[in-house]
Amino acid sequence: MENIAITGLGVMSSLGHSVDEFCQNLSAAHVAVGPTPWNNEPGLENAWMSRVENFRPEDWMDERVAAGTDRFAQYAIAAAVQAVEASGIADLDAERTAVVVGTSCAGVESIAESQRGLDLEGPSGVSRKLQIQAWPNMAAGQIALRWELHGPLLTVSTACASSIDAIGVAARLIERGEADVAIAGGCDAASTQVTLIAAGL
Repeated sequence: MENIAITGLGVMSSLGHSVDEFCQNLSAAHVAVGPTPWNNEPGLENAWMSRVENFRPEDWMDERVAAGTDRFAQYAIAAAVQAVEASGIADLDAERTAVVVGTSCAGVESIAESQRGLDLEGPSGVSRKLQIQAWPNMAAGQIALRWELHGPLLTVSTACASSIDAIGVAARLIERGEADVAIAGGCDAASTQVTLIAAGL
């Protein structure tokens, strides 16, 4: 494989909302895992989680996008905004820019919340935007929509390898000449009380 340069980075995680913050906390051996806020409730006594604290999706995207997007995709958009800005590429070529995003759980939070709504309220308790919130390709799709991109658009789901596989696929697209630039990475979110209960934790 020819050398493929990574020109911009972005991160939204429990260790930081930027690359600098993430690296500083990682170097300081900061522990971001702890008991859930609901650990005193029956069935959740032994559940631990790593939460992305103080995340405000409206800081990174239009309110309409935030309202129709599951948190896993919101994290991806925030990280992509950082990466594109850091890359120094002022204008992305719409036809020659690929988006490849890896995810394991996709919109599981939206699915769990709508299942809860269905159980408690019936059909009216299901989010009218459930489909676009739950689809695994919506993280990549929302990133493409933000920059009006029309190049290759792919979603990879290979469990814990999803992120690195997405980066590998993106590099191959560039190597084969199918794209000049790729926005690539991974995202997941499953940290609500409903998803923990659904997982049997």
